Amino acid sequence: MPKIAKEVIAQIAVEMNDITDEQAVELAGLLRAKQPAVLQYLLSIGEGAFNEEERRWFLYLGISIWKMFSTIAPEAGLRRIEAAEFDKKAAASLELVKYLKNGENAELAPAFVATIETAPQSDILKYLLYALSSENGKKEKAGKSASILMFFFLKILVECLDGAIPEPA
Repeated sequence: MPKIAKEVIAQIAVEMNDITDEQAVELAGLLRAKQPAVLQYLLSIGEGAFNEEERRWFLYLGISIWKMFSTIAPEAGLRRIEAAEFDKKAAASLELVKYLKNGENAELAPAFVATIETAPQSDILKYLLYALSSENGKKEKAGKSASILMFFFLKILVECLDGAIPEPA
């Protein structure tokens, strides 16, 4: 599968920083039309796990990720993702969390970094780490626990969208 270029990630991050409320509603409508299961995932995950500000931040990041993936195959579009795909990826991610949790604490950070470095869309995952961290020079939009949860939920989204990229002809 093609990897999304760092330049595309940066460009969309900048575009999304300047988005108006009307444009955000328009983008959400476009997402609903093209990938209804993605919008449903973003809305349902945020419902019980995050406060209102965190839910908006989670939705913003999710739409940004979808927009990044949409640049890969603008003509053909991404394959429509089914809701069951999120469950399958979530089960795999839960296994990873259990594996990392059962390891020695000293091994946890290197294993986590290795997981990100070897991911097919590692640059998007690095963008998420940056966006969710307090090191980005901006006020944190989510607490530490919520940011960790957001990362794992958005990693699932990245994996599903990566699987929806059409095969090259």
